[in-house]
Parts: sequence; structure tokens; C-alpha cells
Amino acid sequence: MALEITQRGDVILAKDVCSSDGFPEGISVGMFVVDGLLIDAGATKMAEPSGDFWKESKISQVVITHNHDDHAGGCRWIQDNLNIPIYLHPDSIEEAGSVVVHPKYGNEIWGVLQPYTALPMPKTISTASGKYSFETIDSPGHHPCHIALYERNQKWLFTGDLYLGTKMFFCYKDEDIKQLLVTLEKMLELDFDTVFCAHAGFVENGKIRLQKKLDYLKNLQLQ
Repeated sequence: MALEITQRGDVILAKDVCSSDGFPEGISVGMFVVDGLLIDAGATKMAEPSGDFWKESKISQVVITHNHDDHAGGCRWIQDNLNIPIYLHPDSIEEAGSVVVHPKYGNEIWGVLQPYTALPMPKTISTASGKYSFETIDSPGHHPCHIALYERNQKWLFTGDLYLGTKMFFCYKDEDIKQLLVTLEKMLELDFDTVFCAHAGFVENGKIRLQKKLDYLKNLQLQ
């Protein structure tokens, strides 16, 4: 596996495509680095190829938006090789430190998620130089313990798996679509321009795109 690196200003996106024999076309998985802050850590399969990238990017702290295989997969490698804190929603910390049985398809596509040690997510988190400060916002729906990161001055919103695309083709069994609607409405009250999505990458006109997703889900309810 080889990471594809894209940079816009101080935001670096590293992504790869994870696949399996049963799903050869794969799914694009991304992670972001902003001034030493790693936002999500990709899939377990990506950990070894990402090691040099993380070191070269001089990451000093990690935020995991939610404890799914394709977002937290690199945490164990980081824990074992880099002496830096990993932050996670407080209600997911116990799960992160345990061996959790995930669906077989997920293990085949992403690799098996290994237990790791995390710290409770603070309400705000500043980057290494202090140039950027992110508000961490509870944003359940896709996952009950999901967070988004909002940089008010830059009008940036890092959405984990809240966006994905304007349409929704499948969901996890623990996904709460009604709660997701509430979360999307809350996000749309914020003043932001760009959405940073772990699968869609840099999403310009992010507020418009997030509104389209909300409208799609509301229309789906009526069908």
C-alpha cells in the first residue's frame, strides 16, 4: 500500500484504498494532519505504510473522531512506536482498550482493529504551535460516540463520517439516522466553508453539501 498525499495550506490529507478479495474495488480511507495534529489514524492495514508519514509530519497528538476500524486502525502502531497522546470520546475509551469482535467484512477490508490506550477528548484542542484551536463537538448518529472538530477562525469542519456524501447507500447496525438528522442540523448552525471528510477528502462548499445530505435524508423519511 502507498499513501496518496495532498496538501492545501497547512492541512495534509493522506489516503489509501483498502480492499479485500470480496470487495476488490475497495474504499478510500483518509486521515488529516494539521500543524502536528493527526485527525483519525486510518485502517489497520494502513498503519505500517503510514509510519514514515506520521514521523515526517512530526505528529504530536492524535484525535480519533470515532472508534471504527477505518479511523482508529493506526492507533496501536502509534501507541507502540510514538510517545504521543491519543484522544477519544470518553465513552469509547473502555471499548478502545478491549478486544472487540467486528464484522468479518470489516476485518477483511480494514484489517483487525487492535486495542489501544486513549485519553478523554478535551473540549478544545490546540495544535503544536498554537496556530489553530479546534472545538470538539459531540456529533452522534453514525456512531453513538462520534465527535467533529471545528476551527472557528478558519471556518473548517472536520466531520469524521458525518458527511461521506450527499446520499446514503448503507449504514451500520448501531447507526441512528434520527440522531444523525439532529446532528446535521446542529452542524449547519456553525459558520464553516470547508468540510474535511475521512472518505470524501476536501469538500468545498461544505455547508451546501452538508445541507444536501440533510435534505436527502429528510426526503428519504417521506418515501
